[in-house]
Amino acid sequence: MTELSIIIPIYNTPLADLQRCFDSVTADHWEVILIDDGSEEQVGQFCQEYIQTHSQFQYYYQENSGVSAARNLGIQKATGNYVTFLDADDRLLCKPLEEALVQAQDLIFFDILLTQKSGDSTWSAFQAEAGQLTAEQVIYQLCTSASISGPVAKLYRRQLILDHNIRFDPRFITGEDWMFVCDCAIHSRSFLYVQQEAYQYYRTAATSQGRLLRFPDTMLRNLVDRHNRKLEIMESQIWEQYDPQVAQTLAARELIENLFNAAASLRLDKQLTNQRRTMIRRNAAKAAKLADNLPRKTRTKLWVLGKFPAMLYPMALLRSLYLKCKF
Repeated sequence: MTELSIIIPIYNTPLADLQRCFDSVTADHWEVILIDDGSEEQVGQFCQEYIQTHSQFQYYYQENSGVSAARNLGIQKATGNYVTFLDADDRLLCKPLEEALVQAQDLIFFDILLTQKSGDSTWSAFQAEAGQLTAEQVIYQLCTSASISGPVAKLYRRQLILDHNIRFDPRFITGEDWMFVCDCAIHSRSFLYVQQEAYQYYRTAATSQGRLLRFPDTMLRNLVDRHNRKLEIMESQIWEQYDPQVAQTLAARELIENLFNAAASLRLDKQLTNQRRTMIRRNAAKAAKLADNLPRKTRTKLWVLGKFPAMLYPMALLRSLYLKCKF
């Protein structure tokens, strides 16, 4: 049995990005599982040629079923003591992972090197010292911040995933990452934060924007369902270190911001129907009732959604220009 299984879902990733991703796995004693989710022929050919000279790589093809199904197949094929996930257009920074594998922990968190047009920066998993974490710290972070919501830059003990039958939910096109991490955290007994960058994330605005415009109703439902799940988890916790009202306010702020951004994108794309507008307005107002002292920017967005929708279009234009400059 190998120490680590690295699961890489692939769907029509540019070949140069694949090369960069695969070459970043410098530990040849780890297992690398490539899941081709119905890509074009040239992608599969590239992967199969790569594994001919890299014996630790395995290649599996499935009909296009989405990234959740691809990751789930990777979990099924993995044999390592630990599992980690790597997106095909990003890079792994192996040394911190190698050093952390000697730790007997259920769930290990790392920082992320964030690369975008404006330059590189560190995306810190926690505003805390490196070392052991409590379950309350992890759950609070999952419910109030996006810093650890993705599946990457983490080591998961594989047996924990198997024992509790934890998988990615293919019915979700957003939020499935968060739910997977959250399920792992709820069942974990030990947590470690390694304050080093173990993952390089190449950030663009295209992915989530594309999903929203292709599947707007599913995306909106997923945003609300994730928020409701956060409320359920917060209500089930016994809080000793943190104020649950602060947690609810931060979760409400996130939902309102996400719903506003979705409404702005749909308005520019002429997909903001009356039904969608009503759904967005209703759920934003519902979240606001549970919050205390929302920031002025969030209150302004809530006001535009509920009271002054004519302002949405110019604000959406400004947001679009900002994203073009940023990414």
